Amino acid sequence: MRTKSRRYLAVHLRFEPDMLAFSGCYYGGERRELGAIRRRWKTLSEADLDPERRHGKCPSNSEEVGLLLRAVGFGNDSYLYVASGEVYGGEETLRPLKVLFQNFYTKYTLSNRGELEPFSLYSSRMAALDYIVCDQSDVFVTNNNGNKEMMAIGLMNIAGSCTSSYVTTGSFSRSAVNYNAGCNSVVSNVVMALTVMVTLLLLTPLFYYTSRVVLASIIVAAVLGLIDFPAAYFIWKSYGR
Repeated sequence: MRTKSRRYLAVHLRFEPDMLAFSGCYYGGERRELGAIRRRWKTLSEADLDPERRHGKCPSNSEEVGLLLRAVGFGNDSYLYVASGEVYGGEETLRPLKVLFQNFYTKYTLSNRGELEPFSLYSSRMAALDYIVCDQSDVFVTNNNGNKEMMAIGLMNIAGSCTSSYVTTGSFSRSAVNYNAGCNSVVSNVVMALTVMVTLLLLTPLFYYTSRVVLASIIVAAVLGLIDFPAAYFIWKSYGR
């Protein structure tokens, strides 16, 4: 990409069929096809799509990504690299983004078939190629459902740096508690902070003699809820061989 332009932006476009099926989000007449893929995960329930989309939990499609980039100031002459797997809908899905950015590149357009052949049989190697190009980009954008929260956390870190605050991060155990409690935004961190403050000020004597074994078991019990064993088995059965 550096041979094409001194500066470029990279987009991680998560729009693979299994990704869309897992999210439960639909964008047109593909409900039946993606619904059949979604039913492979028996632990997934039917999602109410409108609230999910309003809360930023659906992957943005290529047109939405393109319009967002144009809205923040990237012109039609900007150089764009798209990192993705098998895009659902193929060229038809990518067409709006190509119209918005004439300098559109992927790993397939930057290399020939012979160069990609050693990597093509391994999805992890193909993903590594995308990672290298994205890592070297000047601007990186992703359309998956965690992007909005990461943007919010980034803004919190920028604002906090002006007042010598600690950098905002997310621990695995806290993510598990948020998930099990049904939290939908970083507002849950405010509730958590208030709960911890009340506990430290008023309830510390009650927890003073709690052993480390008990504390560890609480964390393990919470984190186990994040592990989807049927999905892991399905992925291993489908792709691990």
